[in-house]
Amino acid sequence: IMTNMFGCRVCRFDLLRGSANLATFVHKWTPNTDKKLLRLTSYINSRADDSAIGFLGDPLEDCYLALFPDADFAGCKDSLKSTGGVFLVLMGPNTFMPLTASSKKHGSASASSTEAEVVTLAIALRTIGIPALDLLEELLGRKVELVIFEDNQATKTIVSTGKFAKAMGHVPRCHGVQLTTVTERLRDGTCTIEDCHTESMAADIFTKHFTDQRKWLRAITLIGIIPPEVQQKL
Repeated sequence: IMTNMFGCRVCRFDLLRGSANLATFVHKWTPNTDKKLLRLTSYINSRADDSAIGFLGDPLEDCYLALFPDADFAGCKDSLKSTGGVFLVLMGPNTFMPLTASSKKHGSASASSTEAEVVTLAIALRTIGIPALDLLEELLGRKVELVIFEDNQATKTIVSTGKFAKAMGHVPRCHGVQLTTVTERLRDGTCTIEDCHTESMAADIFTKHFTDQRKWLRAITLIGIIPPEVQQKL
């Protein structure tokens, strides 16, 4: 599993969700996790020819950092905790260069998918978005734009305004720090947030399982993993 994790973090982001999930069972391994590991290993063996691609077709002045955060709801059957996924890519009119990705189970349970999305967004911004922004600005010697793409309208509204519905009145006590952090960074211009169609959410592959082959192929394409049959057409 640890060998798989190295490859996941370097280039094969499509393996990240499965490997990270199995890593949480190392101390409580079961026959079912044996089956999961076999399936993951079989997939790696059958998709060894897939390629991770990226391309730069614009001056760096025309590029920006795109951050895709996503979360499922109570995806872990044992703890009922959500899994957060993050995808960071350098984008431009003719540029798509994946930089890093993450798939990690939350440390606390969320009462709704919106709440889980807020937590993931805060973690993504704090641990991936802002550090990458600082690095790129230091290298380029200029201000760089960081755009967050969010597919949950309620989450976008909550983090933009800092306000929430009565049904989420517990949020300030449970996840108030995460919410305030994101809202402050949006207001001081550190980043901006834009709508993203659910089918274009690149981080979706890091949060849930797929059973439809067509949806899976679309999901890996969104993060720059290209199968051999597609490579021949390029």
